Amino acid sequence: MSLQLDSWSVILNGSVEILVPGEEPLTLHLGDSFGVEPTLKKMRHRGVMKTRVDDCQVIKADQL
Repeated sequence: MSLQLDSWSVILNGSVEILVPGEEPLTLHLGDSFGVEPTLKKMRHRGVMKTRVDDCQVIKADQL
């Protein structure tokens, strides 16, 4: 079972790749965001996220 999402994040530097089985890889870059959406809907983690550079920086905001 996957974990429930509890934060929202923005990439400040670098890029990440999201790998979900059965789907094409998705690459996120500087300024892209990911995580919970502004709804009451419960969301769950899917796949694996990997940094694509050594100095990737992400800022995280926890859901209240």
